[in-house]
Amino acid sequence: MNKKKTVTATFDSLSYSGYGSGVTSDGKKVYAWNAYPGEVAKVDLFGYKKEPLKGTAVEIIKPSKYRIPPREKHFLITSPWQTVSYEREIIWKTIIVRRVWKEVSGIDLGDGLKCVYDNYQFNYRNSIEFNTIDTEEGIRTALMKRGRKEVSIVEKSALAYECVNDTAEDIVNQLTSFNVESSDIKRIIIRANRTREVIAGIYVTDPGFGSQCQFTLNKGLKGLQVYYSDSGVSQPVPTQLLQSYGDPKIGELVGSKILRYGVSDFFQPNIPLFERAVSKMRPYVKGEDIVDFYSGVGSIGVSLSDYVKSGVLVEESSKATEWAKRNIKENKITNMEAITSSTQDALEHITSEKVIVLDPPREGLHERVVRKLSDEKPKRIIYLSCKPYTQARDIRYLLEFYSLIFIELYNFFPRTPHIESLCVLERK
Repeated sequence: MNKKKTVTATFDSLSYSGYGSGVTSDGKKVYAWNAYPGEVAKVDLFGYKKEPLKGTAVEIIKPSKYRIPPREKHFLITSPWQTVSYEREIIWKTIIVRRVWKEVSGIDLGDGLKCVYDNYQFNYRNSIEFNTIDTEEGIRTALMKRGRKEVSIVEKSALAYECVNDTAEDIVNQLTSFNVESSDIKRIIIRANRTREVIAGIYVTDPGFGSQCQFTLNKGLKGLQVYYSDSGVSQPVPTQLLQSYGDPKIGELVGSKILRYGVSDFFQPNIPLFERAVSKMRPYVKGEDIVDFYSGVGSIGVSLSDYVKSGVLVEESSKATEWAKRNIKENKITNMEAITSSTQDALEHITSEKVIVLDPPREGLHERVVRKLSDEKPKRIIYLSCKPYTQARDIRYLLEFYSLIFIELYNFFPRTPHIESLCVLERK
């Protein structure tokens, strides 16, 4: 194979992940960010020893008629679909999901598949997780380059609330004033709610960090925690709380329920569209006993509590489960309980008379969960997914016993290739 790092390719479709899918001038398959169907482009490759090749289009020789200028110079890092019209983004996402389901599960979703979206293409994310980088001016926020193991300065993201960007800028300015280096910082996480209350977490690599650092809560920052995060874990997992300022939690009103959570807890990034997805679940849980797996702080289960007969919330993170219990109590909910367990270790809650609610991470369901669903055949399964490929894969194994009675897409992540998918399965 010719070991060249730049190739010219013609693109005719999009991959499941949102890459442009094409063929090089010498007939090799290539996937590239910043390349769309109908385009010819020069591609800088991430690697050239394996096929299919992957890279980034750096020169558009023949542009798509749907290509538009990006809002940010670093768009490939934050949101690689900034350069396609919003109308075409919705169409392409729907096409991708239809193709995924047809190829993976064998179901043809047809032309009626609906993608729900709103007009908030930017400033919709209520959270962001920053790396840091050293510059001559001090520490600056950064994000990982797409397809690369290196970071690049990103001082603001057009996808995030402005208060999230402002808080990140203020925190790195304070870190610079304390003479902190980026090697001391694993990650900075900023979260905000729709009333623009902000909390932040700084995850550091040294348990002795902080004696010279006394932070100030500026620009609407409600609470700030500094955590030591075990260097043996790549993710910003809190190992030890080193410093705490202000209130460590915020709350978000989802429908009529208040949901509180901390900076380390997962919470849906696009609340208006999440509310619309939850509203579509209600007819399928009304008067039923439900089990909400991967329940987190209770964002789905608590939001459905007025409609169900009873509910069990199952979450692997003990910290998230504690928030779920607090949210149940604060909302005066008497028909629900929350337990700490992985889904695959709580299979006894899957029974034939229950309605099962699933909102797994991107890797989808554990095979033991799929097997238990097949064996017990609960009356209904409601499955919300942030990766339609794994959703279609899991459902393929259930189609012998279930009919697909509802599916709808939600554009939780505008200007990116990501899409949320909600489906409902009814026992045959």
